[in-house]
Formats: sequence, C-alpha cells, structure tokens
Amino acid sequence: MAHTTIGNVQATHRRRCSPTISLDVIRDDGSVWAQISGVIPDPGAEVSVGGRDVMAALGLSETDLVASSFDLVMADRSFPLLSIGQRDIHVRYEDRSAHITIVFCPEIRGMLLFRLDCIDLNILYRQYPKPLVQVRSVSFEAPVANPPLEELSTPSGGMFLRDV
Repeated sequence: MAHTTIGNVQATHRRRCSPTISLDVIRDDGSVWAQISGVIPDPGAEVSVGGRDVMAALGLSETDLVASSFDLVMADRSFPLLSIGQRDIHVRYEDRSAHITIVFCPEIRGMLLFRLDCIDLNILYRQYPKPLVQVRSVSFEAPVANPPLEELSTPSGGMFLRDV
C-alpha cells in the first residue's frame, strides 16, 4: 500500500501560525472556475492535499475523482488519512499559474500546497531550503536628462528637425 507524508493538517490555524493564500482555479478557456481560500503553502508536504470542503468549493464529488496514487496519506506526527481520489487542476496565484494534483482526504478541512507546487507558483524559490544568495550592492546610473541636440537623429542617421 503506497503512502506519503504531509504536514500537520489537524492543527488549528492559530496553533500552526502558517500564512494562508487564495488560489484561483482556472478553466481551459482561462476564466476563473472557483477560488480556494485558506490554502497553506507547506514546504514539508510531499503531495498537495485537500479536504471535502475543497471538493465542495470546486463542485466535485467522488465520482469526479480518479484513483489516487496514494492509498494513505500520513499527516506529520499524526495518524494515516484515507485518500478517496485525486484531481488535476490548473491554478493561478498572483501572476503565476501551474497544473497541480490534489489528493483528497475527507477527514481534513482546507488544503496544503506541496513544496514543488509552491516552487511552480513562485511561493518558494527553486533552491529552497538553501539560503538565498545575498546581493551585496546595487548600483545604477541616472539617465541623462537632456541629451545634446547633436545626439538626436533620425533612425536613418540624419538630424531630426535640425533647421526648423
């Protein structure tokens, strides 16, 4: 029997103190099908997991799901959760979008977003958990406010409005 480990989905949001985001679920034509709010990006999760409330938000029933590649999903420091199926969806977070797979477990509420899905949506950077490279300094030069008339020429190389 295949199983995988996810974060602690049974802890309350107040105890977990995890930031939450909202994901737009996108149809094939690019329009918004639904919005899933309260999604927790979980860098420790090995799969994106949603509960029955997420299924309801998407208008899905068990017959709309395909067999999951995981029979059981192990919550971190908790008991195994039965998977009833999975669904591939297209989501958008701010200016990024990705195709993700959600494994549905009826015993939980809400949704945890898998580490690689977080990377695809630019929530985590590609080398996570390695530290970010620090930028030592940034320099720039201000543009020249008014270039001399000799520098203003037409694309063909001639002077632009020289003797007007």
